Amino acid sequence: GVRKIIVIPNGVDLEKFTDAGGPTSRIGSPFVILSVGRLEKVKGHKYLVEAFAGIKKEIPNARLILVGDGSERDNLEKQADELGIGGATEFAGEILHDELPRWYHRADVFVMPSLSEGFGITAIEAMAAGVAIVATRAGSLPEIVRDGETGILVERGNAEQIYSAVLRIYRDETLRLRLAENGEREAQKFDWRNSATEVYKIYLSLV
Repeated sequence: GVRKIIVIPNGVDLEKFTDAGGPTSRIGSPFVILSVGRLEKVKGHKYLVEAFAGIKKEIPNARLILVGDGSERDNLEKQADELGIGGATEFAGEILHDELPRWYHRADVFVMPSLSEGFGITAIEAMAAGVAIVATRAGSLPEIVRDGETGILVERGNAEQIYSAVLRIYRDETLRLRLAENGEREAQKFDWRNSATEVYKIYLSLV
């Protein structure tokens, strides 16, 4: 019976992440793929690890960094070893939130391979840090990442599409810079101050 619904998205403390590095040339240095999140099945990391096995063949100096911990860590480490990419895959474990900006700063591409997602806070953090994004069409991620404009969207549970999207960004520097710059601008919408202002306006309208 509710007739009027106002949606106010979660906010992010953008000052921590803005200008954390931004898009920079990685010539001569490792091409870093980053993912931040709990290592649980619902986060879909196994598809990212599978995709990375193919990416590594195309980009010999590529590295995959998984920030976070969870019940799937042992399985993911075993998968990486079996695929021959264990040495190029870093399991960073849990990281304090205040330390996350420097991890985003190391990345060329941020991948969010979730099978299900409520609200992709880490996607916004990566965008605010000026990192090109690949994300699945899960939950609210398509509301945050506009395909081809602020990132590249792929289907859930599809390692091949993750592989193709990352290689596309790697091979097209202009695209990578455009996605990063557009994403950084888009992230401004999710500043906590904007969310707080919208809540304040609603309370005022009810007085």
